[in-house]
Order: sequence, then structure tokens, then C-alpha cells
Amino acid sequence: MCWVRFISKEPNKLPWNTSKTALRVDSSLFLTVRDRLKPIADRYRAEIKNRYPSKTTSTGGPSLATVKNPAQATSAGTVTPSPTQVTAPSTTASAKPKVKKPKLRPLESLHRDREILVDWNVCTVSVPKARKKEYAIFFELCKLNSKDTPIVCAVMLRVFIETTIKQISPLIGGTGKNPGEKSLDVAQKLYQFGYYDHVVKDLISKYSTTEGGLFSINNIQSHVHSTRFHPSQPVVNTYWTELEPFLSACWKYITEQDINKKQNATELAGS
Repeated sequence: MCWVRFISKEPNKLPWNTSKTALRVDSSLFLTVRDRLKPIADRYRAEIKNRYPSKTTSTGGPSLATVKNPAQATSAGTVTPSPTQVTAPSTTASAKPKVKKPKLRPLESLHRDREILVDWNVCTVSVPKARKKEYAIFFELCKLNSKDTPIVCAVMLRVFIETTIKQISPLIGGTGKNPGEKSLDVAQKLYQFGYYDHVVKDLISKYSTTEGGLFSINNIQSHVHSTRFHPSQPVVNTYWTELEPFLSACWKYITEQDINKKQNATELAGS
């Protein structure tokens, strides 16, 4: 929407970190500028919505799909979106119209101002129930409301990211020392193994850098511990939307390794 250039003869007054490599989003100067720009940005978004309303179509027929919240039905063994249920209109034996199944992902991306953190219509993260701690963490994350408790969303997302990296790093042969290096190492190896394209890899590389700006994993820490700055609803929603493909790939790899380990143990026991 706009660019802000900070200029000062005294470097210590600029809102950057000690290594002078990234913006500090919890600095008083940044917060002051952000508060002044927010009303302008809000008016801009409202004007865009009025000029370009979202197009909705209605066929007048019965609903074709209902997606249930999987957090209410945990007996399936994983925290994952429930299968899409397709209900066809009642027909006679002579005429059976084809029912077009809804796509898993919508054509439009998730809105940054949505009220929930995890949208089950597009979520692909699946945590095995056998991994009790990680399952419980993700289960609680899925119940959070980014409108009412954005700070809690940031805290739980950070916890889920850390425990995910801690679980996958030894399985994938990670060599990183700190959380940022481990995340970057995992992202690169999953890309090499074909779990996602270079776009996801490059995005996670930015997230994983030590001082990667507003959307770095380390800055989630600043959101959690800052006494003044609290992440907004759009910020935490953006965190989840952009990190979800990476987290999904991580748990897909972990699950595959768990299955292989179990199969190998069964074969050894049988021999």
C-alpha cells in the first residue's frame, strides 16, 4: 500500500536490530508510524471491497457440500480436515444428473481478515494421533480464533513450529544448530525430495533467517515477549497461510517415516 523510509543522523534512533539487518516491529517508532498508517490502510481496504465486491454465484439448488470441523471428531486418528461430503439432489431412475464435486482448495486465497486461524476447507496439515504431544498442540491450535486472541495464536503457532522442526530434523538428517538453521535445512531437503516447489522453499528460507523481518520465525518470539506490541488478526492469519504448506510437508514426511519404521519392525519380528 505504501513505502516508509526512515532517515536519521543518529542510527540508534532507527527501528532496526543490533546487527542492522532487519526492521524491529516492536520498536516505539515503528509502532507510532504503524498506528498513523492503519486508518489510511483500513479506508483503502474498505474502498477496494466496495469497488470490487466478491462475485458469488447461486444455482438455486441444494447444497452440494458440507465440511465438518475435524476438531470435533478426533476418532479418525489424525487432526485433519474431514472428507468432503457430497449430497446429490433426489432424482428418478431415468435421470441422474452429474454432481460436480467441490475442489479441496478454493480459487481465491484465504482472506487475511478471517476470524479463524485454521480454515479446514484448505488445511492439509495432518498430525498422527500416535504422536500424542504434537497431536495435542495442533488440536489446541486449531480451536483458536485469530480475531479474539491473536497473541495466543502467535504463541501456539510458534510452539507448533518448534516441535515440528524438533521432530523432523533428526529424521531428515538435519545438521543445523539453532532453530533458524534447522528450519532452513529441513525446508531445503523437503524441496530436494519433491514435497513442494521452490516458491515454498524460498518463503521458508525467508522465515528461517535469523533476522528476516516482519514474517521471520524469530519475530514471532518478539510478538510473544513484547510488552507493547501485539500481533494483529491479519498478521497471524498470514503466518498460518504462508507456513501451512511447509508444516503440511513436514508432517507428511514424519508420518511416512513412522509407517516405514513400523513396517520394518514388523518384518524383523516376522523373520
